[in-house]
Amino acid sequence: MKLNAGIVTNKMAETKKFYTTVLNFGITFENEFYLLLHTPGHTAEISFLLPNHPSQQSLFHKPFKGEGMYLTIEVDEIDGLYNELQNGSYYGRNFQICSDVSSDIAQSVGTWDFYREMDTYQVTSGNTEVGNFYYRAYRAINQANNIIAKAPELSDVAEATRNLFMGQAYFIRALAAFDLNRLFGGVPGVVGTLGVPIVLTPSTKIDDNSFPSRPTLVEAYNQIEKDLLQALALLPETNGDNRSQAVKGTARALLSRYYMYVKKFDQVLAYSNLVIADTKYALQATFSGIFDNKLTTESVFELNFNASDLSGIRNWYFPSANGGRGDLSAHLNYYNDAVADPKDARGKLFGFDNTSKIWYPTKYRIAGNLDNIHIIRISEMYLNRAEAKAQ
Repeated sequence: MKLNAGIVTNKMAETKKFYTTVLNFGITFENEFYLLLHTPGHTAEISFLLPNHPSQQSLFHKPFKGEGMYLTIEVDEIDGLYNELQNGSYYGRNFQICSDVSSDIAQSVGTWDFYREMDTYQVTSGNTEVGNFYYRAYRAINQANNIIAKAPELSDVAEATRNLFMGQAYFIRALAAFDLNRLFGGVPGVVGTLGVPIVLTPSTKIDDNSFPSRPTLVEAYNQIEKDLLQALALLPETNGDNRSQAVKGTARALLSRYYMYVKKFDQVLAYSNLVIADTKYALQATFSGIFDNKLTTESVFELNFNASDLSGIRNWYFPSANGGRGDLSAHLNYYNDAVADPKDARGKLFGFDNTSKIWYPTKYRIAGNLDNIHIIRISEMYLNRAEAKAQ
């Protein structure tokens, strides 16, 4: 499948840029929206053209030097939509570490005050790690909004391809909104009353619409459900053997998690069963095998990192003697619980640093910070199903 990107000229440098506003922190970032389209051996950086630009009739461009060049891009996979998820401020590091230290799975033992604040529940307004996550999640939402708005205009692209673009965009928008609401809003009926702002259109300039009010938490969660169901309707059942991009099984799995949060256990059971019945997914023989090998059948949705991406999880947990920063360690109570039972597979995934006298997790241990990040595993579906049946 090919997309004709139209004439590329040196005037592309004049392309308008959009602004992304970090709502709660009053920080404004200026950047050009981009999308990476990738085939084996070929990656192109693509920018969405914004309204009122002379070249607005072209959806994509690559900034080649010179004038009069035509760009035709062969598209097998969409990579760029997932780039924001891989950022160190999001799933590449912060989102997981925030959960670890806040739940006493891990603890801050280094000099990075931002994680110590999360560990002790004394987060200050100057905590940039919190702000960076908020910004990255909304940046992912804005990229998804651009695709949702522009993909229907690709009249020369097959309907199945347009649906693939939009289905993945709806999925990412739902995932990012779900993550934001869980951290900054709460869980309906459990804790919190207000959700984070719902943003459904591309951000192209600073105006009154750049500062939407907060919806109720129920309204925010309802929009997440709506986006996930729309993604499910548009996505294909398979996309080769790609576990790093959304397909119907990915959307069903996230719906299972979503319905668990809102306590709709019949839906949890239904969607968990659908994912478990999907032959693409299967449990691994060993717990460590999930992390030693990339993109196994255990993974329903796994972010694939390479030398250009670099996950930061290993760096923050591994001590300096092992090539890491060593600012985080396993919480001692968690470690003791994990090793108390010889049958507990978690107990085999710890190392000990003789210098700092702390235990650290070795689950993510690939040299060069090349570990993949597992967002949804098939084991979660079995757990969700069991919980739903118990209710």
